[in-house]
Amino acid sequence: MISIEANGAIRVPILFGAMALAMPSAALAEGLTGAHVEVRLGYERLEEAGNPDGVTYGVKVGYQAPVGKIVVVGFDVGIESGTIRARGDKKDFDLSATAKIGPRIGDKTLIYVMGGYSRLKTKFGRTLDGWRGGLLKDWTLSGGATASSGMP
Repeated sequence: MISIEANGAIRVPILFGAMALAMPSAALAEGLTGAHVEVRLGYERLEEAGNPDGVTYGVKVGYQAPVGKIVVVGFDVGIESGTIRARGDKKDFDLSATAKIGPRIGDKTLIYVMGGYSRLKTKFGRTLDGWRGGLLKDWTLSGGATASSGMP
């Protein structure tokens, strides 16, 4: 996710090796479509004075459906938190709703663009609204799990 917050800070988290545990679904076996639940873990860095960084974690639920033979569309809603501190405050939680679209590459890989809305609450009660967007790659692993990489 790259977002510009209400205070003008540019937020650029980088997610490394995030794992998504998918709910078993016959559609999932057909190539990254169907209902899913993701458990997320990654690294986040703010692009502002001092460039504070930390761990980000959360959960997302969503659904992806094929449109034709190659294209997949979907949506996710999620909540995340993290360890990053900036300007004496800390993220309490970040709620998000996103849509995504992209092509399947074979049965095990999906490359997509995503975009949507985000609302962040801080420990001191500030609320920041913004947009999020990114380019990601998902691929299936054994046992119904998927892995993701990119800049969500």
